[in-house]
Amino acid sequence: DHDPIEEHCLQLLLGYPEVRELADGLRAEFFQRHENRELFKRWLDAGPGLDKDETLAVVRRDGDDEVSGQLASLLEKPLLPLDVNGRATSFLEVASRLEERNLKNLKSEEVKRFADSPPDLEDGEHDEILRLNQQIRKNEGLRRGQVQEISG
Repeated sequence: DHDPIEEHCLQLLLGYPEVRELADGLRAEFFQRHENRELFKRWLDAGPGLDKDETLAVVRRDGDDEVSGQLASLLEKPLLPLDVNGRATSFLEVASRLEERNLKNLKSEEVKRFADSPPDLEDGEHDEILRLNQQIRKNEGLRRGQVQEISG
């Protein structure tokens, strides 16, 4: 069981330190698989300014858990050879797809929640609904326009 979108995103983040500057809006909740979410959190903990090997050492930790097993699996998979611009484009596309999937999941949860009990417009619940709808529209517009930005 694996998630190719999440894995490709992590491969780019772990393999190319320069991609970090593009990842400001990427959030742990965009990753559905536990191991991938934890790898992302460890990557965040590593912080900027480290080279690839230093980052991997921080992410690997003691190397005896399921997350380290997932890391080893990701590192074994070959990445397409991409130049700096190709890596940036690929990362922004995959990050946008992760965000889009997360927004759709949030929308689906919202629909289920409001099917049981409609939102109370006087309590301000509609503000969250509007914010989510705006994020979805922004993400779709960016994906269509090839201008990529993660909303964060």
